[in-house]
Amino acid sequence: MAKEDSNQGATTAVEKGLGIIERAWDAQWALRLTCILLFFDIAMLMHFQRGLWQWADIDKSLVNNVGWLAATFVGLSLVVAIVTPVVLTAFKQIFLLVVYHVWDRYFDSSTDQSSSQSSGYVTTHTFYTFALQEKDDFLWRIYQEHKRNNEESQSLRQSVAQLTATALIASLIDWWYGHITPDGHSVIGVLFDFLGSSAVIVTLIVVMCAIAILKWAWAPSYRPSVIYYPPLASRIREKERRQREL
Repeated sequence: MAKEDSNQGATTAVEKGLGIIERAWDAQWALRLTCILLFFDIAMLMHFQRGLWQWADIDKSLVNNVGWLAATFVGLSLVVAIVTPVVLTAFKQIFLLVVYHVWDRYFDSSTDQSSSQSSGYVTTHTFYTFALQEKDDFLWRIYQEHKRNNEESQSLRQSVAQLTATALIASLIDWWYGHITPDGHSVIGVLFDFLGSSAVIVTLIVVMCAIAILKWAWAPSYRPSVIYYPPLASRIREKERRQREL
């Protein structure tokens, strides 16, 4: 019986470990974890003049300082709830200003504006009007599902963009505070030292990927919202053909 319990406990531990590894591939979960670690590293640098990488030097003081731990978690909650939205709003406005004045000047953001009826798609507004006219529950469910999918997609975009921007700002603060702290080593600073001469290239790659994510989420190229419904697309094409013949 004891052996079976031991095997079951080991199996549960392995399953939990695999679950954590699987979640690590989730972008939002990984970005949240990164932001929390960076915030904790900054807090340690401010209070102990040591970063997470130097945990061994202050482990007893850190574990015994329950008040500091509680204040750190409360501070994290306040930053996430109050400070971060304000900072991200300003950061987003600056980013959009740069995108609309620089990005679009050098990169072609135009999209194919040709009629989509030939491929069986109609605009969402056209389909919505058609569903109201027909008073058909099936058509209305198609429209509601399309609307719900769009809202979920937009919510995902905004969440990933906010976490990406937060991680970028936290990384910059962590690097800066580690740089000005005597004998302190921040997580970002340690990563830079580990990468050595490749640090600049890796940093540029990470920043460019982050910019691409923010561009995708905050300033996507315009594409008309369409729904695939060939019967209505055929009807519209036929109507346009008759109008051309008149």
